[in-house]
Amino acid sequence: MITKTEPLEIYAREINEPVTLELFIKGQIYGCVYEKRNKVAEAQYFAPHFGDKIDRQKRGISSGISYVARVEHVFPATTWKEFTDGVCEHRGRQWWNRHQIRKVMQDLHSEWNWNKKTKRSFLLLGEPRLVFNPPVRKENLRRDKSKVFFIPR
Repeated sequence: MITKTEPLEIYAREINEPVTLELFIKGQIYGCVYEKRNKVAEAQYFAPHFGDKIDRQKRGISSGISYVARVEHVFPATTWKEFTDGVCEHRGRQWWNRHQIRKVMQDLHSEWNWNKKTKRSFLLLGEPRLVFNPPVRKENLRRDKSKVFFIPR
């Protein structure tokens, strides 16, 4: 039996800064400010929309939606310890200690505020897949009232 009239299949959000890009590409994680009414926990897939700033700064990344990744787990965190514990619980300490990941996590730790006032939702993602080439541009996306993007069918 279907209990929801419109399940959220793909959750798309803007990525326009280098730390969040590296977290997505190398760490397969996306973090956003926690919102009680946000449907992020219901999404089956995540699709980052790379902004113009990333397009200008990172070679090979074009503005728009190119990648889609399966959402494997969603958890909230307010402190750095809650974040590390959440990631290690689902990915393992060995994954956390890989050289490539440690650099991304160091950047994340120093760039973002980690205090009890800022609660975030974190999506642990599967391998990002290149599915749109050329990328789907923002003007070709449909939005709902909460500023969530939907890829047109």
